[in-house]
Amino acid sequence: MKISEQKLKVYENDNRLEDPEPIDLMINLEQVFDQGAFGHVRTARIKSDNRLVAVKQVLQDKRYRNRELPLMKQLSHCNIVTLIYYYYHTDEKQQKNLFLNLIMEYIPSNLNMLIHKNNKNRKNFRHSLPSDLCSPGAGPVTPLLTIKLCMYQIFRALAYIHSLGICHRDIKPNNLLFDPETGVLKICDFGSAKHLRRGESHVSYICARFYRAPELLFGATDYNEKIGLFCSLIFSIKYLFTRISDLWSTGVVFSELLLGQPIFHEHSGLDQLVLIISKLGTPTKEQIKAMNQKYAKYDFPHVYSQSWESLFPCAPTDAIDLISRLFQYDPSNRIAPMQACAHQFFNELRQPNKKWFNKDLPPLFNFTKYELSIDPSINDRLLPYKAKPSPMNNITYLQQQPSQALSQATSTSSMLIHPSNQRIIGQQQQSNPSTLINSQPIVSSLTGNVNARGSYPSSNFYPNQNFPYHSQSSMAGQHYNPNINHHRQAMINEMFSQGFIGPNKTATVNNNNGTN
Repeated sequence: MKISEQKLKVYENDNRLEDPEPIDLMINLEQVFDQGAFGHVRTARIKSDNRLVAVKQVLQDKRYRNRELPLMKQLSHCNIVTLIYYYYHTDEKQQKNLFLNLIMEYIPSNLNMLIHKNNKNRKNFRHSLPSDLCSPGAGPVTPLLTIKLCMYQIFRALAYIHSLGICHRDIKPNNLLFDPETGVLKICDFGSAKHLRRGESHVSYICARFYRAPELLFGATDYNEKIGLFCSLIFSIKYLFTRISDLWSTGVVFSELLLGQPIFHEHSGLDQLVLIISKLGTPTKEQIKAMNQKYAKYDFPHVYSQSWESLFPCAPTDAIDLISRLFQYDPSNRIAPMQACAHQFFNELRQPNKKWFNKDLPPLFNFTKYELSIDPSINDRLLPYKAKPSPMNNITYLQQQPSQALSQATSTSSMLIHPSNQRIIGQQQQSNPSTLINSQPIVSSLTGNVNARGSYPSSNFYPNQNFPYHSQSSMAGQHYNPNINHHRQAMINEMFSQGFIGPNKTATVNNNNGTN
């Protein structure tokens, strides 16, 4: 291992936007452990206290505005990676190249590594293919308590940054650092993050494709203005302008922890959108309008949604309820991060003296006054249980009686919508099921009857079907591709016939996988 000892002039992060006076720092730069288009990350050790840190080096390209440093200066949260120092240097060979170096706390693993390890362990144990990892008789790929621990901390961090008007725009397992010894999770890599403001235009190809929200696949660039009007009396406008894509991405991460792979994984933006529709059903006109107004005129092929149970056969009911609130076509219907923290799925974490693999849980409820001001109406449901409640206190009592709560919610759900009333998405309905579901209390359930996409599930339209991978190619002008499932090809054909895509133009759906 090559070690380079350097004496640097660095700036200490004091959470102020202006640079403080530089200080001297002796540091040993070690090996590079992550590399990408942005630059690279390497480990280093500060000599004064022998502390291991991560140093991220980023080229300062004058063509692009780098927001990462000012954003990280602004952020201070237990579930967001800490910026300790930063400094600049020029390329030794080409003095014109300026690099920004961010010295941050070092966390040895991330969720991508955790999922890969759990997949490998499951394969060795079951001797099965990845598509068979999650059968009705098996549990989630990642232990359920670990999933709860990770997802809770992701939601808590998102609630904080969204309340500041910041959207991360690149939530994926690689950017979710996880310490397997302590159970602490922290969001990192704010290179794509941005303050979203009303009236500003934003690129639609942000975020890695597997984790990209459908409104971004539709090419929406004003995705900060599409939401906010529906719930402006409940949450701050600043928050509503930012939750649009991060929450969908978080749902995909959730699915990956359960299944061992992202639930939506295709090789182009068009195929990605078609796969989403084949699983969640065709969005209604209103939902299409909410994603991108200019596409409301198109009549997409009518497709039944698959039931949540067929999509997540290994997931408990409360996990399905939560994930259904994330996979909403209409961004304004996605659950807010702080509300997600109060969801019954995380009630196990609120139990007194709860252990994680015989270890104490990391700090989960050390909320600041600022965090508790984000949505004060749910604060009583956020905190851990301290005493056995009276059954007369319905909400608290049901929180601590999950099986009874789910039973009652299932009964209520069945009364609202009969499971035999299956319809095709896009038909006129007296009331939208997603509205009914979102109006249910926190103990509601989606057991088998209703999905949260505004549609009725069908367990036999795509019965537990895995869609094949195929080589990346433009669908524009192609009426048939033998490697694509027949029903999905039919959707592409109809899009072609309506001019949604065509032989003489680039596919309307955004295929770019960039992260600028």
